[in-house]
Amino acid sequence: MPPDQDTHLGVESLDQIGGMGEALEVKDLPAGPDPSEAATLEIAAALELLRAAALPFAPDHVQAPLAMIWTDKQLERIAAAVVELCEFHGWTVGEFFSQYGPYLKLLAALGMPILGTLKILKMPPPQQAQQQAQG
Repeated sequence: MPPDQDTHLGVESLDQIGGMGEALEVKDLPAGPDPSEAATLEIAAALELLRAAALPFAPDHVQAPLAMIWTDKQLERIAAAVVELCEFHGWTVGEFFSQYGPYLKLLAALGMPILGTLKILKMPPPQQAQQQAQG
């Protein structure tokens, strides 16, 4: 048997192996997720959680209009803008959050108590609330 022939593998020659490799198209392989798209979806999901946590602090009569403004689509646009900003500066989203994450955590930690405090401060006193309901 010639040295370039290996019949036990079902391959006749090294040229045949090369030809088989050329026949494979890399573009036929499924594409992996776009890192920018994955980061956008991750940030949008975090924004959705913040929206869900903050919306109950709004007065009842404005919750529906706020929900119409802060839609999932709008949150995705905001997230895409964050990703674009990171790409503009040459940061990964992880680098952005590692650098500015503590500030964002502080804002989130302060945000809920501030919203709750504002809602409480806008509440009428109990007697005034009863009079408004009756009159």
